[in-house]
Amino acid sequence: MTQSLLPGSVLALPDQAVQRLIKLDNGDAALLYLHLLRRNGLEGLPWPVERKQAALEALQSQGMAPRELSSVPAAPIPEPAPPEYALEDITTALSDKASTFPALCDEVERRLGKKLTANDLKILYTLYDYLALPTEVIFLLVGYGTKMGLAPLHNWLPDAHSQAPSLVSALLSGALLNCAFLGILRGHQIMLGAGLGGFSGTLLVFFGLVSMFVAAIFIVGQGHYKRMLAYSSVEHMGILALAVGLGGAAAFGGMLHAMCHSLTKCMLFLLAGNILARYHTYSSYDVHGLRWTMPVTGALWMGGFLAIVGSPPFGLFVSEFLILKGILQQGQWLVAALYMLALAIIFVGMSVAVLRMFQGTRPTDMPECPRESALSVLPPMALGLCVLLLGFWMPDGVEKLLRASAALIGG
Repeated sequence: MTQSLLPGSVLALPDQAVQRLIKLDNGDAALLYLHLLRRNGLEGLPWPVERKQAALEALQSQGMAPRELSSVPAAPIPEPAPPEYALEDITTALSDKASTFPALCDEVERRLGKKLTANDLKILYTLYDYLALPTEVIFLLVGYGTKMGLAPLHNWLPDAHSQAPSLVSALLSGALLNCAFLGILRGHQIMLGAGLGGFSGTLLVFFGLVSMFVAAIFIVGQGHYKRMLAYSSVEHMGILALAVGLGGAAAFGGMLHAMCHSLTKCMLFLLAGNILARYHTYSSYDVHGLRWTMPVTGALWMGGFLAIVGSPPFGLFVSEFLILKGILQQGQWLVAALYMLALAIIFVGMSVAVLRMFQGTRPTDMPECPRESALSVLPPMALGLCVLLLGFWMPDGVEKLLRASAALIGG
């Protein structure tokens, strides 16, 4: 199909320049020369600094680029700080019947289950007025954030996952949360396309870290083992939000993490159902001696614990390591420190409860353990083997799928 070239869309290249570029035999230098003709500068060229510098030096050696031109990016112009809205501004917006802001506040209050404070209203009005985010976008963030279980929108998750039958809990944590994560992923993709990726990325990193620390607080000393697994889901949704918000190398780690978390958490909730059927209690303080009473379930319970806290050689170790690598590559040292601190607290908090359940003497008031049925142990065993396999080897089809998913958000 012939494309018509409008006036101003044609670049004129002198014959002498063509001869020099052919003699130079450098593809990057030729592309950079065309870019300089078009833009008269390096702005808008999405290359690493090292690649720009090498191509620029090649052009300068042939006298085809000015010596004063540098590939080192200029210092970015700081963005203006958002305005400080007074309470009078909020009151005026709430009383404006033509505005959608009052309906937005009502919906956010309904989702959070509380009245918004003055500070909450200022933050929400900044999103609405200064950043000019459509009400629908804010609803998307609040709605999918609630469904995904990101703090402070997570209040429903521990109750739902801990009180539901174990099969339903496995479905909720392994499948439903990932569906909500897909909504967040698509929302962030839209923001990237609209040029607001920096804002939404920062927001996701913030809520990811908050979710990890909220989960850590409630996991430490948690006596309800299914509730402990539910708060672990809040933690891992925070890790996913963190990875998506960072993008780059962390994005692929996030996609792998979503897969490994689903497999591992399904395994643990199925095992929690086995334990509940045997001990008839949700309290980790009343469950002890699993290695004697339920040796297969007990061994899988320990293996699932090691997998969910990111111990090698399981797939979650690989995904969490890739996310950490992505954080460090971006020079986010504070984020890396907070990320590792939250993981360490959660490891200690979960290990106390899990080891207490696995170790100890056989309860004297419990009859001899019948042989565990294959239907109760084979499904969680298969899920655990999949997570273990992903720590050593990843099928080509799975890797291509995960990389394609990460590419949607710049990974």
